[in-house]
Amino acid sequence: MAVTIRDVAALAGVSPATVSRTCNNNPAISAETREKVWQAIATLGYKVSATSNATNVNNEKNSFSIHNKLPRNIGIIMKPQDKRGYDNPFVTRCIRGICQAAMEQHYSTMIISGESYQEMLACIQDLVQFKRIQGFVFLYSALDDPLINYMHQYRIPFVVIGKASAYVNDTVYVDNDNLVAGQDAANYLIEMGHKKIAFVCDNISQIFAYERNAGFRLSMMQHNLDTPDNYLICGITMPLDKNSSLARLLLSDNRPTALLIVDDTVALATLQLCHELNIKVPEDLSILTFNNSVMVKLSTPALSTIDVNSRQLGMEAGSQLIDMVENPGMSATKIIVPHYIVKRDSCLPPQQNS
Repeated sequence: MAVTIRDVAALAGVSPATVSRTCNNNPAISAETREKVWQAIATLGYKVSATSNATNVNNEKNSFSIHNKLPRNIGIIMKPQDKRGYDNPFVTRCIRGICQAAMEQHYSTMIISGESYQEMLACIQDLVQFKRIQGFVFLYSALDDPLINYMHQYRIPFVVIGKASAYVNDTVYVDNDNLVAGQDAANYLIEMGHKKIAFVCDNISQIFAYERNAGFRLSMMQHNLDTPDNYLICGITMPLDKNSSLARLLLSDNRPTALLIVDDTVALATLQLCHELNIKVPEDLSILTFNNSVMVKLSTPALSTIDVNSRQLGMEAGSQLIDMVENPGMSATKIIVPHYIVKRDSCLPPQQNS
């Protein structure tokens, strides 16, 4: 026997009218009630029609449909990772930008996170099946991403923050020019007089980290400066300690006079390591980082940084996604958000005996 609206209502513990209003995205329905109704629909395998005009719940045929007007929701997809990975200030500022763009267009937002691609894909498939979300913003770009593959296969609107790594001609993305940002950062240190500069990151496979490193190396080559292999530290794990490759470099006879660090989180861990090693910043070692989060403004010393306009990245991504939802078939645009150097207290010219 076919599942009816009354079956859904009975399982959810609500009236058939409440089921109808829930699927019509009635704002009077509480979040808790919406969740119970959609859970009941999923459990029973009820088929919701998005093409007919919804209804008369007293109809003896027990038929059920919803209005053509869909809920105005967009999803924000975080990179799969364990719970310790959600404190990145870059991600927080991007989310603020996306939410601001959504609110201005009267859209709501939902954050999708999890510890694995499989877990997140199952969630996204449910959201898409029941038409609860019209499109998604990815807060990251990764190679061979099953979530991106799913979006592309089923033509679900999505925008990537970061350079697209697949389906480049079909993907809308918002990014910085990270290669130029890496060049500009290295040039700033070189113009200050530094010749012994090391590059530090936690994961070089991330596209933005790879490109910042490429820009750094290009600048060093243009200035005829050597970059020894041990000056490229591209796989550190945190917390840093005195046995880490970075600590060994900082304690070596050929210690660099400056570090270019891929983001604020790694930079703050490096600053703590310097304190433990009795290395003074900036007198003994200059540090330049990326992202300009509030943490580096409050550190001692306050860190010089490349501001990548992370909130603007989020606003552009949110606006582009809403344009895609409301204007199907629009061409895949590529938005580049500018960066700039914020000069603080962590960089000085190298000492004469360095």
